[in-house]
Amino acid sequence: MAADYLTEQMEEQYRESLNDFIAEKAAILIVTMHYTREAAIRHVRNVLDFRDAHSNDFAYFVPDENGLPDQWLVVEAMLPDMPSNGQHYSQIKAVAQEIRHLFA
Repeated sequence: MAADYLTEQMEEQYRESLNDFIAEKAAILIVTMHYTREAAIRHVRNVLDFRDAHSNDFAYFVPDENGLPDQWLVVEAMLPDMPSNGQHYSQIKAVAQEIRHLFA
């Protein structure tokens, strides 16, 4: 019983982290590349699906020391990073918070 509860907690934490990740990456696309909200969320999900489908194929990524993808080599697997100069940071965070409910 306790193991089931712990597993459920870990799964919920994973889902929350994944949803936060999707929201942030989609918000970056919305703010910096002028995607619509739906298109940005769809794009991020498509990239994550692509990564899952190719996570064992070294032709698509550079592995880290554990053999896991460290750097993706194809554009279909790439997602934007937070702008390094801090430009749009607060706007991206606000948009991410706004769209979070669209896929929770």
